[in-house]
Amino acid sequence: MTTDSSKVSEGAITVAVVDDEPVVRLSLEGLLKRSSGFSCIGSYADAETAMKELPLKAPHVLLMDIQLPGVDGITAIRKLRGRLPNTEIIMLTAVADEERTFAAFTAGASGYLLKDTPPAKIIEAIKEVYAGGAPLSATVARRLVKFFGNERNSHASPAAAANGQSGSMLTPREREVLNCMAEGLLYKEAADRMGLSVDTIRAHLRNIYKKLGVRNRTEALLKLLET
Repeated sequence: MTTDSSKVSEGAITVAVVDDEPVVRLSLEGLLKRSSGFSCIGSYADAETAMKELPLKAPHVLLMDIQLPGVDGITAIRKLRGRLPNTEIIMLTAVADEERTFAAFTAGASGYLLKDTPPAKIIEAIKEVYAGGAPLSATVARRLVKFFGNERNSHASPAAAANGQSGSMLTPREREVLNCMAEGLLYKEAADRMGLSVDTIRAHLRNIYKKLGVRNRTEALLKLLET
């Protein structure tokens, strides 16, 4: 399926989907169609077709499965990253093991969600990644932190890591925000927990990223875990 991009509403976030399961593709297409401010401009059953057509469409956000026939999703985004410099990529998959999660981020993914993520959270995650965030399912966030903690023979929590060399630059409030991100909370969920506005959460994150010299929450967590 390929949607006519000429019908995209002005100001809409354009999204493409790559998944070999027809039910998943149709479900995501329907979700995007029902959600105001979004347009699905491409839907593909395999990475090969997607890699040929996506550079011509340049969606704002790409939802990519990992387990695909032929070229897998991680290999695909590694090849697409340079050809789609302004596209944010979210892995939307049933696979949540630490090594493939890390491989996806190093290949160029900006977010990682599991397929059991509720539709409303998928929409929020698309908005978040489009705004410069890095949405993670809570399970994925915990496993990612655990993976890097084990790799460095460290049993420190993100909060403890945030008190290290890099974390010492952060204020207590900034460390609290980063811990919310480590749990996989979306901006709105973190704002509700801390009694702040979403804009305030974003402002704290901008300060955190600037202090740590990173671009998103995943890089921030990895930076702290390296200390």
